[in-house]
Amino acid sequence: MTETPFSSSRPDIQRIEALIDARFPQIHSGGRALLIEELGQHNARVRLKARENHIRPGGTISGPTMFTLADFSFYVAIIA
Repeated sequence: MTETPFSSSRPDIQRIEALIDARFPQIHSGGRALLIEELGQHNARVRLKARENHIRPGGTISGPTMFTLADFSFYVAIIA
C-alpha cells in the first residue's frame, strides 16, 4: 500500500503543502503565491503574496483572487 502524506498523525504544514503540490500543482502556476503560515487545532492562517495580475485598477485585489484565497483557506483548515 502506498503511503499518503496523511497516513500517520495529524498533518503539519509541510505535509499539507506536499499534498497540494502533488494533487493541485496548477495552483502554483506562475510561482507560489498561496502560503500556509500557521495551523492550529481549530484554525489555519494562510497568506496570498499578491502579484500584479491579482490587482485591479485602483489597487484592489480582484474578486476571483479573493475567492481563490478563501477556497484555499477552507481546504487547508479542513485537512488540518
